[in-house]
Amino acid sequence: MMMTLISATLLGCGAPAPPSGGLTEAEAVAAARQNASDATGVVSATVGPISAFGTGHQQVVPDDTWVWAVVVSGTFPFSCGPAPTPGESPRICPKPATTETVLLDYRTGAFILSYSHGE
Repeated sequence: MMMTLISATLLGCGAPAPPSGGLTEAEAVAAARQNASDATGVVSATVGPISAFGTGHQQVVPDDTWVWAVVVSGTFPFSCGPAPTPGESPRICPKPATTETVLLDYRTGAFILSYSHGE
């Protein structure tokens, strides 16, 4: 149902319809949860060209590559970098993120990348 709503919304905005033969929403969510083992829930699942999801991720694959963007909830710690050297003050680590977006290939479900969101 969400896929239909998303497709209708994209078509209403003049965006192209997703290509045929892609994963279902349920399949995309299952694949995303495998790649985000700390996920406790699913916030949303959206399909579109990777360029629609911004922040330069389209450089990983061509701009017109169709993906599932599955946003999962949970606790996702950020890296604080290497341990401080002797005499160096410890780094202050950011609070863990509460959501993470997992981008998957629309047709195969192959993991492309994921990124966490702050609070």
